[in-house]
Amino acid sequence: MRGTLIYKSPIMKKYILIVAIACIALVAPAQTADAAPRAKKELKTPEERAIHQTKKMTERYGLDALQSERLLEATRARIAQEESMRAQEKAVKEERKAQRAARKAAHDRYMNEVREVMTAEQFASFEKDIEARKAKRKEQRAAKKAAGKQ
Repeated sequence: MRGTLIYKSPIMKKYILIVAIACIALVAPAQTADAAPRAKKELKTPEERAIHQTKKMTERYGLDALQSERLLEATRARIAQEESMRAQEKAVKEERKAQRAARKAAHDRYMNEVREVMTAEQFASFEKDIEARKAKRKEQRAAKKAAGKQ
């Protein structure tokens, strides 16, 4: 009775192997299609976006020519305002990035000066204290965050 198990027969082994290969062949292309990077959409100009949005709204809501023209002007104004706000946000982001770099440079200069003043043991103790303060601040933030959720 030992040799009568189905999965031990050579024919069944071939069938199982064929089914396994077929499953892999069917599943593999689906995974690679999802993993493939999507092509970036062409960026439309603000005017093209305004016209496209107005056209869609005109068709969907059955606007007449006068309504469509007024809507186009309103859409142009909104898109122009959004573009302006994006530019301001980008400028602020770049400014913050520059400030962060300046603060880091100042901190690095300070740490180098402290390193020159102190002995190796003193500086190691100083760095240990800094790390302890960072850990304490992190705990306090976590506690505050947990208290805020309750």
